[in-house]
Amino acid sequence: GLGERGAKEGTCVFSEYQEKGRGRLGRRWVSPKWKNLILSVLLRPSLSPREVSKITLMIAVSVVKVIKNTTGKTLGIKWPNDIYFKKEKVGGILTEMSAVTDRVRFVVAGIGLNLNSTKPELPPGATSLKIITGIEISRIPFAQGLLRQIEADTLRLKNSGFETLAKEWEEFSIT
Repeated sequence: GLGERGAKEGTCVFSEYQEKGRGRLGRRWVSPKWKNLILSVLLRPSLSPREVSKITLMIAVSVVKVIKNTTGKTLGIKWPNDIYFKKEKVGGILTEMSAVTDRVRFVVAGIGLNLNSTKPELPPGATSLKIITGIEISRIPFAQGLLRQIEADTLRLKNSGFETLAKEWEEFSIT
């Protein structure tokens, strides 16, 4: 795809809906049209393949911070890649990489967040930010805030190492 063809770090692809999305362990991810946030971000971190899980944790922290900034609600991260409010799933992150023996060439982080789905549109055990807050979430400003936060956290990971992000992850972890 785009990573193989040399697309720049930060390249994003958005989708308006998803019928055959996939999560970890081959699970399905479905999202109705024009309701939620579904995007993939291309990153080119200076990490070894065994360190790539740091990207998933970083993105999860970015997501939870933006949700808190947008809604005032603190959600939790369920190891390694799910975002929860109480016992209901709000979203997930699927990270895939291309690597050579000792370094990562690129990472694609797929992010799916239930922003405005209604209960009938969601599988059992899922919820949305609109259900939690009672307020419609404006998708474009939310996406802009998320991309800014991912950029800031990517720079922190690059310049300061993983320790500060790990502390934030521990703060939000529910496992």
